[in-house]
Amino acid sequence: MTCLALNDPTSKLELETFSQSVHIPKVYITKAEESTPSNYNLRWSGLSYTLGEVILGSGQAHGDWQSKLSGMLKLCHASSWWGGLCHFLVGSTSLTE
Repeated sequence: MTCLALNDPTSKLELETFSQSVHIPKVYITKAEESTPSNYNLRWSGLSYTLGEVILGSGQAHGDWQSKLSGMLKLCHASSWWGGLCHFLVGSTSLTE
């Protein structure tokens, strides 16, 4: 889960939004665990495959896997939307102008 907080003290405007938590089906977690070699030296802190690689397929680690599972946009798209809203509300291209 991610929080995006925008603050413009000049306009006394504060906006916050939170990403939707995404349920990860057990099949993807199991696949990532089974795909990680038993001798993977960082296994104590994670797996050798990202959820993006497992869900979207090899070579697509930076794809929008959240959208595939939840139908929701990634936070970077949401932040662009919030930025546009701030521009509309404040009338500037920067929150600090």
